Amino acid sequence: MVSAVSCNGGSDGAIDLNVTGGTPAYLYAWSNSSTDQDLTGLSAGTYTVTISDENGCTRITSATVPQPTALNLSATVQNMSCFGGNNGSINLSVAGGTPTYSYVWSGGQSVQDINNLAVGTYTVTVFDANGCSASYTAVVSQPPVIEMSATTEPIIACTGGNNGSIDLTVFGGTPGYSYNWAHIPGASNPQDPTGLSAGTYTVTVTDAAGCTAVQAFTVDQLSDVMATVSVTAVTCNGGNDGAIDLTVNGGLPPYTFNWAHLPGTDDPEDVQNLTAGKLRLYNHRCQFLHGGCFGYGYPTDHHRIYPGDGGVLQCGQRWLDRSDGDRGRRALFVSVE
Repeated sequence: MVSAVSCNGGSDGAIDLNVTGGTPAYLYAWSNSSTDQDLTGLSAGTYTVTISDENGCTRITSATVPQPTALNLSATVQNMSCFGGNNGSINLSVAGGTPTYSYVWSGGQSVQDINNLAVGTYTVTVFDANGCSASYTAVVSQPPVIEMSATTEPIIACTGGNNGSIDLTVFGGTPGYSYNWAHIPGASNPQDPTGLSAGTYTVTVTDAAGCTAVQAFTVDQLSDVMATVSVTAVTCNGGNDGAIDLTVNGGLPPYTFNWAHLPGTDDPEDVQNLTAGKLRLYNHRCQFLHGGCFGYGYPTDHHRIYPGDGGVLQCGQRWLDRSDGDRGRRALFVSVE
């Protein structure tokens, strides 16, 4: 009688040899050099024995010790759909060994397949009916978190108040993305909204796996352009050493300047070597606010600075005549006297 090896690669097989006939006593000569009648502690293989009786008669016979196939473990891993979730799973397949099987997972589970897993490493040890074992390790991963950043274009108040925009960048998760801005009707919105007034705008980004992220972005409103003027009066009647030192802030730098008395449109901020007179500084984009005076383009306030006022802007109350050829532009008028 042959006893198989319990586990693949083991050495607990046995051969129980039963001899009849001939003339006892018998002698045994096995192919593994043993002289015992029965063999134990055998690995899988074929063993041959020569049996001799008292009269020298012989008989040769062989026996094969089998073994089960090796335990073979494999798994199909379902990774996380969304960052930080717990919908991962491991579907374990077992072959070989001697059924039935039992399972011991590193997380304490004792079933073949495990579900509702968070990101991590999971190890299982499988035992067959003979107590043979094999281990398998599987990793449940997750996509990166959905992240957003944005460049916002602020509102320029003097140009209408609804020219803001948001340039949104999305990364992480599972591309492609869809966008739902709270202020836009419907569920399919553009990535980069435009025509915005000042305020806070909230977007929900959904990736290809159905994961979502929500973030709010603020569109600011720029302050109005403000100009501060410092005038240096002409020293002597008829001289040309007057100067205007202009300081501008607010709005959206950089600034451009167009003094009416200078050729071209790209002029310096400050002007020197002036004779007495009235100068105009045009701003084609936004109004000037300074010293409580402001010009809305047409008609335009007329602002004069006199030699003895220490450079503080004084506001005249007369309007530019409608027949003025520059009435379509916004102008700051400064007098050097």
